[in-house]
Amino acid sequence: MASVSGAPVGGLSPLAGVARGGQRIGRQGGAAGVTISEVTGVTIASLAARRGASAELAAKVQALLGIALPSEPKRVASGNVSVVWSGPDQWLVLFAGDARERVGELARALAGLGSVTDQSDSRAVINVSGPRARDALAKGVMVDLHPKVFATGDTAVTPVAHVGAQVTMLDDRPTYQLMVPRSFCLSFWDWLISSSSEYGVALA
Repeated sequence: MASVSGAPVGGLSPLAGVARGGQRIGRQGGAAGVTISEVTGVTIASLAARRGASAELAAKVQALLGIALPSEPKRVASGNVSVVWSGPDQWLVLFAGDARERVGELARALAGLGSVTDQSDSRAVINVSGPRARDALAKGVMVDLHPKVFATGDTAVTPVAHVGAQVTMLDDRPTYQLMVPRSFCLSFWDWLISSSSEYGVALA
């Protein structure tokens, strides 16, 4: 899912006044090696299947959203909806815009098969891209980001600079999407900027 402009679904952005687009940070000469943007205007829901109900739940989700739930650490997308594997029989569903009504509809449709919880207020979502993005993230990401190991569509639940995060590779620019707990996002942001500054950072 691309970066979405607009006010955060849950209200004030956790990075309000910090993630100001148009800034250049760190090395000033030449093109920025890393571009960082906060993703706002997105609705996030967690989805967890009840024991023994995975297959039936997956069939209903495919009928409702047109997406086959990944059974391994992958991201899949269709239109303005993406689904990210976050553990065995667990996923994060991202909707562009304010889709809290759709989250409610999904919860009602999956009653008895799984749990659906709105997580929009609990996560900060940050996209990191550019030719040196992999180098910057490798300083703190606890998985191998080499493209032969971690390719477009791959995702991992892993500590990043001691903060639990969901890391997903969106494309081969490369662009990585990181979801971190809202309560830790300022600390994470400081680490990300420090890690990226030697390559030149553009805030989008």
